[in-house]
Amino acid sequence: MKRLLLTALIVVAAITARDANSCTTFQIPESAERIVANNLNWHTAFGRAFVNPRNLLKTAGLGLNAPAGEKALSWVSVFGSVTFNQMSREFPYGGMNERGLVAEVMVSRHGVDPTVGLPAVNELQWLQYILDTSSDVDSAIAQARLVKIVTVSGQLHYLVCDSSPRCAVFEFRNGVLEVFVGSDLPFPALANNYYPHSLGYLS
Repeated sequence: MKRLLLTALIVVAAITARDANSCTTFQIPESAERIVANNLNWHTAFGRAFVNPRNLLKTAGLGLNAPAGEKALSWVSVFGSVTFNQMSREFPYGGMNERGLVAEVMVSRHGVDPTVGLPAVNELQWLQYILDTSSDVDSAIAQARLVKIVTVSGQLHYLVCDSSPRCAVFEFRNGVLEVFVGSDLPFPALANNYYPHSLGYLS
């Protein structure tokens, strides 16, 4: 388990880009170690690793600009996790829980916040919520359908992988959650574009 946690938190390359902030998260399917990693080309070099205990009651922070009437999500952390955070605790950029579920974020140039009447969580706490409540990709998909995102600072999309190893990409397109998994996810990798656009570029 320690090796898995350490592997999940390895940043393969942390080079600040001069002209653009381009990042990639990926899984190496052929690896016996179930490696998920990323490069984070970002203007902030500072970061911390946090241990997040189980059995904590949490409430989402929606920010001052949240639309009136939004209901903040509350949940209890079922699983402990280790996360990499650049803002503060509960706002991770990536991490892994005790069941071997890994979740990573990438900036997305597409997406509109959902308008459906579900409890809301901000874009970084969404990742912590998934790590807190999900044991594998299927349960992550089920949990994701119970909430909506209210963006505080920027649009994100997510790569989530479990120890099987199975992965899924979560994106919000025109206010609707889209999940790419199985045959819809031929390459377990995510950059800063809408996943189908990246597939088109690859082809």
